[in-house]
Amino acid sequence: MGNYRTKLRMAGCPELQVNSRPSGPKRKLKKAKKNEVNFLPALPEGTTQNALEEERLEILEEMKKKTADVKKVEQMMANTFSLRRKEIVEEEPPVSEVKKKWPALFTEQQIKAEFNRITSSNLTECFYTGLDQHFPRLLHLYRAKMERIPPLKNLLRKLEDDNSITMKRTVALKGLPYLLNEDPSGFLKTAEATEPEEEMTQGVGVGLILVRDGVDPLDIAVVLENQILLHNIGDLPKAMAMLMGLLYVVNIDYPKELRYTFEVIQKVLMNIGGEHCSAKIHGLRNKLLQGNPAGELWGWLRAQTVALASAVEVLDISWFTESMRAGRPVAVESRDRIQTRHGSYQQTQLWPSWNQLRRKMKRKEVESEESGEKEKRGLGGSLPGSLTEPPQMGLMPA
Repeated sequence: MGNYRTKLRMAGCPELQVNSRPSGPKRKLKKAKKNEVNFLPALPEGTTQNALEEERLEILEEMKKKTADVKKVEQMMANTFSLRRKEIVEEEPPVSEVKKKWPALFTEQQIKAEFNRITSSNLTECFYTGLDQHFPRLLHLYRAKMERIPPLKNLLRKLEDDNSITMKRTVALKGLPYLLNEDPSGFLKTAEATEPEEEMTQGVGVGLILVRDGVDPLDIAVVLENQILLHNIGDLPKAMAMLMGLLYVVNIDYPKELRYTFEVIQKVLMNIGGEHCSAKIHGLRNKLLQGNPAGELWGWLRAQTVALASAVEVLDISWFTESMRAGRPVAVESRDRIQTRHGSYQQTQLWPSWNQLRRKMKRKEVESEESGEKEKRGLGGSLPGSLTEPPQMGLMPA
């Protein structure tokens, strides 16, 4: 693998050349840390850096107009993507400098477009889809822990007055740091509308500012490096989605004090790089998936690109836990049946009883001996049957 990477670097692969250092002090390793698909793309074939720079200057002139040509700007931003990533990744300029050179990049439309270029994912779609899928279970976890974590109790009280989908999303996002034992005080700040902008943003490297006029909310602003980049955002979930997009766009790391919170948002809610997560987040994800219908679990497996997802069989283990709690086998209900999917059809089957398993395995042993095969199969072998055989009917094992 090392030799392969050397050959790629010699061939001019930007993602490998950026870290080459024949001599000099050790530098920070520049690599995709948030599962970016196009972290540092090469210049388009037949295009020079000077030509892309001229196109960047055209974007600047277009953005100075009172009414810019949105389609023209969008096309030029797509053309100059490789030049922009080269500057941001290799030079690591301050956000203020990036905004000065690329003002169009800090509009909602271009944040979504740039995020799609980097990750090949739709920013708002993957954010809201994951959030809406998991917030019911998150709220359930909050209620279970609210006596030990007072901030969660205060958040859940807001749902008594406003039970809208937006408020549920907001409470789910605000409660994540407390659930993960992290401190969001430096990330989510409240300011009065009369405060100067410098005082609002002081000490906020990555965060959101809720601007109020007394008790009435006026605005939500997205802040990076003590500078407001977006404002007049309608609600906190949308502001959080825009912040996630900006962190990818300008290649800024997640705040260390909220590393687990942002890991949940990226890998669990947005499902970007979800196959690799820390042990803590893996445990939370398992809790979020408990009690979900089989259909939702299949959708999650397909999103994870699990091999042979169509052949996966899902079993609700509540039958076992309830039987252990009762001290005896409880009645089998429809939810206790194995859920299988073949193509676009959904079937329900019961596990074969242990006696049926033994009889079938014994029959196979006899058939093997009669055909001259010397392979011996004990009762500890794999379950009989294959995906091509019809499902066996029977009782759940006691």
